[in-house]
Amino acid sequence: VAAAMHVSGNRTMGNWDGSTVVLRLHEDGRVVVLSGECDMGQGAATMLAQVVAHELNLPLAHVHVAQPDTETSPFAIGTLASRVTMSAGNAAIVAARQARQQLFDVAAPLLGCDVSALEIAQGQVRVQAEPARALALGEVVRQHIWRHGGQGLQVSGSWDPQTQMFDPATLMGNIAPAYSFAAQVVEVEVDTETGQIEVLKSFVSDDCGKALNPLAVHGQSNGAAAQAMGWALYEQLQLEGGRIGNGNFADYNMPTADAIPLLQSGIVESNDPNGPFGAKGASETAILPGAAAIANAVFDAVGVRLTELPLTPEKVLAALRAQAQTQETAHA
Repeated sequence: VAAAMHVSGNRTMGNWDGSTVVLRLHEDGRVVVLSGECDMGQGAATMLAQVVAHELNLPLAHVHVAQPDTETSPFAIGTLASRVTMSAGNAAIVAARQARQQLFDVAAPLLGCDVSALEIAQGQVRVQAEPARALALGEVVRQHIWRHGGQGLQVSGSWDPQTQMFDPATLMGNIAPAYSFAAQVVEVEVDTETGQIEVLKSFVSDDCGKALNPLAVHGQSNGAAAQAMGWALYEQLQLEGGRIGNGNFADYNMPTADAIPLLQSGIVESNDPNGPFGAKGASETAILPGAAAIANAVFDAVGVRLTELPLTPEKVLAALRAQAQTQETAHA
């Protein structure tokens, strides 16, 4: 077993760890989300769509997240430090609430009511107490354009956590708005004749705050566990005079599907006060405990403590020989 923690955001590249999200509402009542934060498979685009759809009470299918383009997208630091859900998610909330306010400002005089009496529901801006008094969302967007001084409904929301740059002298400073935690349990089998380590079982739990997309969190957690097994048992860069000697993947071993057991994961939900709807970063934390858990399991199985990755059969056999020599010396 092993445990780990990781940041959800990281104010170290410069004195800004924020994000900006632009929302563009169209005359068909649909929303386009523009963000420079990249979805490289971790589910960031789905998260942004969920946040905007929730805030504007729209079907998820009516929210489209455009692919980032450095020419047209708002500036973003990037997908690192488990920061996208935290920073971009909060920025999306800011932008969505601005958009809702502008919709209400246009709809209120048309519906003859106060702004505070309005809500968005079923693709309409309507009076809460009298749902029949309503305008289609697309119609409100059109009214926002086709009037004196009108314009397309586009808003920009930014969010920057109240964190601190670390002190270069002391390395102290609260650089992250939240911290995630993970723990992993593994069961291994060690062949004392060949030194081969086989992972038989794995279970990892990730405290990611509120899980906005539980299926994606499970996928990320189990993917992290698979990466950790590669890190722990297979992957090693060979450096020759400062150059990488691994010419291709034939010389850089990674675990294949048949080398990984059935992976299991659990979500430990908390409610982070700084995260969007209580969420924190997921998955990156779950990479960390795997190698330590495997090393601990090897120690529990055969009594040798390996402290250098990867845990290769050669290292296991060398440690077993050293253990046997120590025991022989002690008995002599």
